[in-house]
Amino acid sequence: MNTQKEVFLQHIRSALLSHKTAPAPLPTDQEYQSARLVNNQADLTDRFIRLAREAKMEVYPVHSPAQLRDELSLLIQRLHLKTILLADDPLLASLAIQTALQTIPHLEIISPSIDSDTLVSAAFTSSAAISAAALALAETGSLVLTAAPYHPRLLSVAPPVHICILPASRLLPDLLDLLNPENFATSHLTLVSSPSKTADIEMTLVYGAHGPITEHLFLLE
Repeated sequence: MNTQKEVFLQHIRSALLSHKTAPAPLPTDQEYQSARLVNNQADLTDRFIRLAREAKMEVYPVHSPAQLRDELSLLIQRLHLKTILLADDPLLASLAIQTALQTIPHLEIISPSIDSDTLVSAAFTSSAAISAAALALAETGSLVLTAAPYHPRLLSVAPPVHICILPASRLLPDLLDLLNPENFATSHLTLVSSPSKTADIEMTLVYGAHGPITEHLFLLE
């Protein structure tokens, strides 16, 4: 072994052996709870909307599936969207989102249930994508997206406009709740807290450099 490397490792071993202080105890459940900024009694919806809007997400509270479909159709027409990738999500199916979109003239709807090469091409050429959030965090105003065959990751990162549907019942207080394994099992999580933005060049803030330029969220209460 390299002499310098052995000396370095020996210093670490000696320091560890000379450390006689017992490690600090882990926080108790009560201490975890007291450190939380949001608890189950807080108004999760109001806090989530406020923080999401502060982060430049467009949030539209709606109170019924019918209102959701109407406002979604108006948004698509206002933005002059021509091609939309629509996730085959059970929630979107139950809300009859595709049926509503089919009434919009000259709108092409693409399902992600296509071969991977076609999906990649469609994701980078579509006007927008519509998906559903698995959960959301009130503490930070963040959406929690999972990956699944009917909801590939490309939907939320490739098109310039991402439209997301979130039932208020899926709001969680914070990350401590999200990390509870009882919530769901998935191999991938994406937390979305704002549209894509960067200020790498001359500290000038630019949106859409690495993902959607705009994030539109329909919060179904």
